Amino acid sequence: AALNEKNKQLQADKQDTDDLEKRVAELEKEAEAKVQELTDQLNEALQKQRNLQHELDGKNELLKDMRLSEDLENRIANLQQEAQHRVEELEEVCRAATKKTRELEKDNW
Repeated sequence: AALNEKNKQLQADKQDTDDLEKRVAELEKEAEAKVQELTDQLNEALQKQRNLQHELDGKNELLKDMRLSEDLENRIANLQQEAQHRVEELEEVCRAATKKTRELEKDNW
């Protein structure tokens, strides 16, 4: 009877071991699936990060172009002012030359 009881206990222990091994296998599959899911999410996040970095690089390039454009506009405005100043100086010289020419013509008459 004791041997029979011991045999039943061994069978019960073997069944518990089998059940535990099945549960471990299930947990390993679940863990592998979760790892794959997290890996996919990480890859997706990395791709989004690369896309955002590319977009940011494009915007930085555009901003740089806008600053260059603004610098050029300022240089053009400065050159226009300088040109206007020189035109005014030349007009003054021309008026003085015209006045002098008239004086010389009067003297020659």
